[in-house]
Amino acid sequence: MSQKDIQNTGENTENQNQDQNQDTGKKIEINAYYMIHEDLLPDWGLELMLLTSGNKRWHIIKKIRKGVPYYYVFYNDNNYIKRYIKMWKDRRNNLLYYIGEYHGNWIYTNYVNIVEDQGCVIELPNEIVCNGKEVIFNNIPFVEEIRQLGRDAVDAVVWTLCNELY
Repeated sequence: MSQKDIQNTGENTENQNQDQNQDTGKKIEINAYYMIHEDLLPDWGLELMLLTSGNKRWHIIKKIRKGVPYYYVFYNDNNYIKRYIKMWKDRRNNLLYYIGEYHGNWIYTNYVNIVEDQGCVIELPNEIVCNGKEVIFNNIPFVEEIRQLGRDAVDAVVWTLCNELY
């Protein structure tokens, strides 16, 4: 075997190892911080997604402010008081979130994206696996904290984390 063949074999093995790492997914380690960050939802500049899973549905609103996308996940169907979890990332890629209520109604006149939840796996109270990604919360059991707010919130929050934020 020549020196060139040995080099090519080493390169092929290296490429195969890289391909296998890509197939197994991406591991993302982050911290989550609760931040008091009240704001208003304006009647303009919002993108509405309707996430469905069987009989369940959630409204997810995306708002971009100063280049930063904010996601509002509404997890109850009350006619007047709408509870939500607002999530966004800081410059260090950490998750920031706020839990709030919106009082009233709004009429949405733009196109509504309807998305089917493909399902994500919650491994531990601080780890989720979805779309080839593994998201691990280093500082708090974030999923468990959301579950305490209401079981209806968990699926939509996890979907938003995996499909929109990370």
